[in-house]
Amino acid sequence: QDPQILPEYRFSDPVLELGCKTFSELQSDFQYHDVRYPALTLRLKASRASTGYVNKTVFTLALVSLATNFAFMVPHLDLADRFSHVTTLFLTAVAFQLVISSVLPQIDYLTRLDKYILRINLYMMFVMLAMTVVYYLQHHTVLEDEEVAWVDKVCMQVAIFLWVWMHVHFFG
Repeated sequence: QDPQILPEYRFSDPVLELGCKTFSELQSDFQYHDVRYPALTLRLKASRASTGYVNKTVFTLALVSLATNFAFMVPHLDLADRFSHVTTLFLTAVAFQLVISSVLPQIDYLTRLDKYILRINLYMMFVMLAMTVVYYLQHHTVLEDEEVAWVDKVCMQVAIFLWVWMHVHFFG
């Protein structure tokens, strides 16, 4: 296989099968008779070399989704600043997904990469939800300031744990 011809694909060794095929044919006496013909079957198996696409996509989205956790460094009272950070990263991830979708094959089922992208989107929405809950607890004085700070820290730790778990699960 010359890698210059179709670099995106890997080809298995071809398989050549020799045999006979039997067909029923209508004869001149209007009766069907079995007729045997020699058959030659060549099987070629090609698989797409997706490792490059997957690694580039996963690496980029992993960094973008990890950066959402930096929003926890913004004080929890500044929800607008936190949201501007996370929303910008979310929109960056969506734009990146639109760009890579033009390179990937269009199929009707979810691939492992599609599931990863879906999980990343849900993860980023979870981070925004956690920040909203912390802001609600502070703004509506449901908890004291120290307790809200503790909840914010726990939300950050849960978010980081989820990020690590998702990536260990994806690569494991």
